[in-house]
Amino acid sequence: MDKKECEQVKDGSWYRYFSIISDKIVFDDETMQELDKLIPIMWGDFFERNLLPEKGPVISLGAGYGRIEIPFARRGYQVIGLDNDYDLLRVLTKNAENTPRVD
Repeated sequence: MDKKECEQVKDGSWYRYFSIISDKIVFDDETMQELDKLIPIMWGDFFERNLLPEKGPVISLGAGYGRIEIPFARRGYQVIGLDNDYDLLRVLTKNAENTPRVD
């Protein structure tokens, strides 16, 4: 952890720091690519079968950078992603540029 990273944690933005690096600490790039493919399918199927009205709106609390939210939008749901970290929401917005129905 370099000095800038330490300052981020010290000034209370630990959530942002952890959110951005946590996946990279736990998983290598190849594993992350596989998870990015599998998690939305697994969660998407579960939520569609058990919890969501047909193509109704989805509100996601703690949306982060959109790992789950973007695939739901691609399935036809209108997705509203909320997060307490504006920087992560900017990443989500960038990731969702070519995806309709993500607010």
